[in-house]
Amino acid sequence: MSNTELAEVVRAGGPNRGKAVFELGDRAAADDKAATVLGELTMLPVLRNDRLHLGSLAWAALIGRLSATGRYAAVP
Repeated sequence: MSNTELAEVVRAGGPNRGKAVFELGDRAAADDKAATVLGELTMLPVLRNDRLHLGSLAWAALIGRLSATGRYAAVP
């Protein structure tokens, strides 16, 4: 799946949203576009309010983005 398709899975809020966030996090280390998509997703209420083992998926996205080394890895 493309980064855009993974972002749509997250936005839809379905059962695979967590897997999509983690896949984007894995890609962010080598793909600036994936890091950018993660940054955009962290602003969405659907992600901020979604809980995964006492933490929000937004935190998972931020951690994935911070682990990236590209130009767009830094959190704005």
